[in-house]
Amino acid sequence: MVVLPRYWFPVLAELAVSLLTGLVLSAQIFLECAYFKRLTRVLQESPQEVERIREESMQQAVERARELEQMSAQLSHELKNPLGAIKTFVQLSCRHATDPDSREQLQLAEGEVERMNTILQGYLSFSRPLDKLRPQPVEVESLADEVLQLLDARARAAGVTLRRRGQARLEADPRRLREALFT
Repeated sequence: MVVLPRYWFPVLAELAVSLLTGLVLSAQIFLECAYFKRLTRVLQESPQEVERIREESMQQAVERARELEQMSAQLSHELKNPLGAIKTFVQLSCRHATDPDSREQLQLAEGEVERMNTILQGYLSFSRPLDKLRPQPVEVESLADEVLQLLDARARAAGVTLRRRGQARLEADPRRLREALFT
């Protein structure tokens, strides 16, 4: 009203115009203060809301990981026994096969069963949580000798000679270290 020409308004007393202008300015200041107060409160609450959402997301991820771990343990149990039975059957059949082609096919099947077992073991070692590690002093040479004995027949069949050199002692989970040496 102050900026607009006077002839647009009816003749008002100077006091009334001043009061009306003051009232409009006061209302404007009040509304802007309320807006900034609300904006400040929202900005202060935002980090807490982000933290709450982050916590919820982390809880959901942990729950999902636990579900996957349980599912993988169940899957492992369900697959390991039949896979072992198949491997034993293939090995027995291979020993009694007289036809070279049949023996070769059975050896191929045995290799594929072993490959499936390796994949399953890799998946299982990935799905096992690290908090179940049981570190203890380990003589690496005796563990390596044990693994070499287990792999010796397969290595000889492939024309490979396995050897170990040196000695070492370290703090590790022997079961996980053995798994690592097998892969």
